[in-house]
Amino acid sequence: MARDLGDGLLAAKVTHSEAGIRRAESDHTGAWGLTVKALREFEHHGTPYDVASACLSLARLAPPGRKRIQYADRGRRAIAWGGFGVLTQLFPDQMTPPAHRILNGLIGFCCGDALGVPYEGRPPQDIHLTDTLPTRDDWPLGSTSDDTEQLILLARNLIDTGGSETAFLQALAMALPTMRGAGLPPAEPWNASQPPEQQRPTAAPPTAP
Repeated sequence: MARDLGDGLLAAKVTHSEAGIRRAESDHTGAWGLTVKALREFEHHGTPYDVASACLSLARLAPPGRKRIQYADRGRRAIAWGGFGVLTQLFPDQMTPPAHRILNGLIGFCCGDALGVPYEGRPPQDIHLTDTLPTRDDWPLGSTSDDTEQLILLARNLIDTGGSETAFLQALAMALPTMRGAGLPPAEPWNASQPPEQQRPTAAPPTAP
């Protein structure tokens, strides 16, 4: 009826509410379609609060992966820009985790990497767990691999640049020659003047030393 009366924005709000009902009824496919439809209308009308709300709804509905992250990030950015604090209460599950949780995740990743380094590349039947962590060739005991170093590079990139692909690839290119465990063959130098998507891959997948 709202659309019949010429109020497309109100119709989109109704559609978004209907999507919430579908989600409550476990009809995630129907909820997704309705929310996408509402989001397009919100974008057309230029209502940032509604856009943020719809994006966070889609983040809830999306399976784990890039799409969920993209919608959640877009919603959080709109909240920060527009000061829509009420949405942090309506979507607490889509807000950025507190710093201590992010730090704990980073530490857990690094510890897991260090525990796995001695066994990387070995078939399961050759792995014999003991109470003492073994070493890997000439690596110092408890060393982490290129996985941890690249994770830290990415974290620094997100903090310093907000996620610049060019800046990350430049930092990665500088770090790779001394990155333990990367196992890279000689590669062409990184061309900073060329967009990342146009760069030709120059390195083979990492191999066990």
